[in-house]
Amino acid sequence: MPSRRRKQTLAQSGLRRRSLLGIGVCAVIAGAPAAPVLAASTPPAAASSGPTYGVRAALSGKTTLNHNHFAYALPAGGASVGDAVVVSNFTAEPLSFAVHGADMVAATGGGVAPAAEGAQPHQVGAWMAVAQPSITVPPGREVSDPFTVTVPDAQPAGEFLGAVVVAETSTDAGGVHLLTRAALIVDVTVLPSVRLVAAAGPLQGAQQHDGEHFSVDVDNTGNVLFTFTGEVTVRDGSGNAVATLPLGPGGLYVIPGGRATVTAVWSGLPLWGRAVATATIHARVTGGPSATAVSAPLELGFFPWALVLGVLAGLVAMLVALFLIRRRRQSAA
Repeated sequence: MPSRRRKQTLAQSGLRRRSLLGIGVCAVIAGAPAAPVLAASTPPAAASSGPTYGVRAALSGKTTLNHNHFAYALPAGGASVGDAVVVSNFTAEPLSFAVHGADMVAATGGGVAPAAEGAQPHQVGAWMAVAQPSITVPPGREVSDPFTVTVPDAQPAGEFLGAVVVAETSTDAGGVHLLTRAALIVDVTVLPSVRLVAAAGPLQGAQQHDGEHFSVDVDNTGNVLFTFTGEVTVRDGSGNAVATLPLGPGGLYVIPGGRATVTAVWSGLPLWGRAVATATIHARVTGGPSATAVSAPLELGFFPWALVLGVLAGLVAMLVALFLIRRRRQSAA
């Protein structure tokens, strides 16, 4: 089981390493702070001296992650989680990649690094199944490649490090074959016991031209990763449900100590009246327990201010017109 100190060394060094491999060069990069390209969500125009591609976690910016790496806390006994890595092409030509899981091994000079290309994984790398082992990314675009991590049934508890590796093989102008790898850490904590605790709220609302926009934070204060779904229920003054709105985006997970924000829109608002909205979150652990969290109620008030102000403006304009007409008649007399 890797120590905390080895993990810190890995994050601080950014896994930058270059070594001669016969006729090629291997470059390993990981971590958004050490390599900003890995955190890019939209491929910028390629620079002549800049990187040709980058990788990032698919849910970066949508749920709490650790420095653009993957972190999971799962119960033993076959639990699994689905995720994806996004590969961005910063060049004007299509690029092809091999995508796979890898174990972390001791690196020369200290710390850990993904195992060499072609090495047989025995731990976290073996727990990973990539949907598309080979992908081609069009120029200036990005492609999402899903994968799953499944903890073996008999796996003892502990913390284990692996990586998702994106590798490209190319040939430079001198005919030298280059193997370039970009890797993101996959940190898997296997739990001896599970404590599922989800919290929702407060529910926020803001009226816009297309309806009432709701948002709610979902917090994980337990010790296990959970996925969730949710909805906002709106009730009128009599307590009758007038709208049930699914919260999105779907497919999110929340790591222990993490947070995700989901939203919903209520269209076709009433002209006037009052309503109360609540958000309900349904959290679950694959192959394990489930829990429900409900936000505090949010009171909503509706009044046709635009209509009333328009009518008042019309009345004022009419009175002004009548006054002016009367003044002209008096002047003419």
